[in-house]
Amino acid sequence: MANEAKVQEEAEEVSDATEEKAEETADNSDVKIGYISGDLTNQGWLIINDGVQNAAKDLGVDFQLVTTTTGDVGSFLNAFEDLQNMGCDAIVFGGAQVEVIDAIEKAVAAGIPCVEIDTPSGAEGTYTIGISNYDAAVEGAKWMAEAIGNQGTVICLNGSQSMVSGQERRNGFVETMNEIAPDVEIFEADTEWNQENALNACEDALTSLNNEVAGVYCAWDGGTVAVVPVLEQRELTGKVKLLGFDGAADALGLMKEGKVDADVGQPLYKMGYEGVVTALKVVRGEEIDDAAIKLPTEVIVPERIDAYIEEAGLTDYVK
Repeated sequence: MANEAKVQEEAEEVSDATEEKAEETADNSDVKIGYISGDLTNQGWLIINDGVQNAAKDLGVDFQLVTTTTGDVGSFLNAFEDLQNMGCDAIVFGGAQVEVIDAIEKAVAAGIPCVEIDTPSGAEGTYTIGISNYDAAVEGAKWMAEAIGNQGTVICLNGSQSMVSGQERRNGFVETMNEIAPDVEIFEADTEWNQENALNACEDALTSLNNEVAGVYCAWDGGTVAVVPVLEQRELTGKVKLLGFDGAADALGLMKEGKVDADVGQPLYKMGYEGVVTALKVVRGEEIDDAAIKLPTEVIVPERIDAYIEEAGLTDYVK
């Protein structure tokens, strides 16, 4: 309970700071901020996008939005170049892979501040707004180990291992499980953040293991949503513990239906909002206390679901 109180306190502090920042400025139309959105089929990104766009509106900046397909290096580079050509004073983005680090660092060197949200690329000189994916995955592993009694087999559906977030969400979970529950076997599959890949990988793993599985860990909630019908079809819902990651509205809705057992929640809306707030501060030459802002996370369980939805500002998203 102490940990939950701490999470709530930190979340309220972030929320208060966001509201104060919005009140401080009404017209910043002389500042052009560009934003590269992730995949619009991913509900987590849709919530982040709402935070970004609402912040741009509240702060009165000249806002330019371009969309890409998550994991598509070429489309990201094209979008990044387009925003530079538009004369953006700062660029906000997430989902950047290590292959684009050089382009990001060249923009920073050219005097264009870059703010990364959710998924850091590892580029030098950027500002980052997000969570500790590794630490959050550690907490997820602790929940899973307890939920399955430290025994059995867990299917681990990883995101892209070419992205820092994918690596950290995998490593935090697997390394912690190996440490605290060494008798648990981890059956890994890489999905590249693709829902169809997650569905197929889960099907293949369950078939290979004759359904003798204690839990499934999905490194992002697109995978979580894809796995739910797989478990339902095999009559494993409730028998196999399903742990997601993101706190996306569709996964939380499935938790309310009893089809998801836990989810590592991150403050998606606040992440997007704070990204634009930070970009404006940098352009205005205001002092930034820390180039890396870490927002709080928690493992959401059914007993906390309604309170979490309200605290995270997701009441309009969860059906």
